[in-house]
Amino acid sequence: MAYAVHWRGEFTDNEGEDWKIEILEDAYAGDVDTMQMSGNPLTIEWPSVSDDLHDQSIRGSQARIEVYSESDLEYATLFTSDKLKYQVNIYYASITLYWTGFITADTWQEPYTDYPYRTVISATDGLGILKEFEFTDLSLNDYQTISKVIHDILELINIDAFTEYVNVYPTLASDKGVTDSPFDQTRVWCIIWEDSTCYDALEDILKLFNAGIKQELGEFIIYRYKELDDTTMYGRDWTTATNKSGTTKTPLQYID
Repeated sequence: MAYAVHWRGEFTDNEGEDWKIEILEDAYAGDVDTMQMSGNPLTIEWPSVSDDLHDQSIRGSQARIEVYSESDLEYATLFTSDKLKYQVNIYYASITLYWTGFITADTWQEPYTDYPYRTVISATDGLGILKEFEFTDLSLNDYQTISKVIHDILELINIDAFTEYVNVYPTLASDKGVTDSPFDQTRVWCIIWEDSTCYDALEDILKLFNAGIKQELGEFIIYRYKELDDTTMYGRDWTTATNKSGTTKTPLQYID
């Protein structure tokens, strides 16, 4: 897909931080239109099914963008059955990517009234869209590394890189250093998901490691819940199904 910016809006929050929101359209070649932000321009949430993180391996997020429609049905083109047609990038300090996702067209609505009027544009980070893809769409029918399966699943929603902090290894694995990953040391028989969605397959794999996936600062992170207790988490940045490099993370520590 070739995305280009169709709409752009900017605002300053109550703390004086500058934000920029861009809506990109696949195959768009026109000028950039300005969005007039409302008094409550942006809300980002990570809905949870319960207070227990272990109940939700896939922690999808949602963005609520509120703008003024300055002409009748100005944003009606966002209503489309193609859930990957419009991408949303949200930046803080106007340059640092904070969140990325796709317009949720089935929740779009505009009031029938005189303009200008407030319009709410909803977006999802894309993880929920994986429910729309059958696992057989990937054409993975034999044994594959976990890194291959995860990479190919995320690529369906235009995520071509991810980071993982999973440090539990197969018993017979000889390489267990900080730059080694169980994701390319473990293979799975893909036929077990022939009647499943890609969302189900990703969830099953994460549960194998008692892990979860979540977007943080525009990146998709996989982490084992137990390792969040560690002072330093050791992980790998994956750019393809086979290429990775070591990384570390220092989780926030709280006193209970």
